[in-house]
Amino acid sequence: MSTLSKLFQPGRIGRMELKNRIVMAAMGTGYCPHDGYVLDEYIAFMEERAKGGTGLLITGVTRILSEVGMRPGSMGIYDDKLILGLRKLTDAVHKHDSKIFMQLHHSGTRTSEETRAVIPSAPSAIVHFRTGVVPRALTLLEIQHLIEAFGQGARRARDAGFDG
Repeated sequence: MSTLSKLFQPGRIGRMELKNRIVMAAMGTGYCPHDGYVLDEYIAFMEERAKGGTGLLITGVTRILSEVGMRPGSMGIYDDKLILGLRKLTDAVHKHDSKIFMQLHHSGTRTSEETRAVIPSAPSAIVHFRTGVVPRALTLLEIQHLIEAFGQGARRARDAGFDG
């Protein structure tokens, strides 16, 4: 048996079974508008990968807050109004016996000041090694708000049919 043959055998992540061990890593596509709604182009892009046999697909960054600057074209999960479009995405992927995970995201120190005129924030005001930007330190109340936003994002992802 070649080592690659295991790639095409079912696999497990916890209690979830995958039809194979082929995973599409998260990547940005730019297929979502500024407000983060899922467009048909993104659904078609992800469905083609599922149709091609990928066992697990992982979305690109999906912002948990609407007011935080993000790369143009990224999805949102910051409001219940986004669930319907996301359900279309998960249904399209599930049609091909594939699973889909959502990458919940807060950009923190990588927030683009140019994109949304938002000053980057992070747990500490420490210079970012890549951008050189010193973010504003979050308050304890803001950290609590982020914890809640991640929780609400996870609930919405579950309600939209995401597998993880």
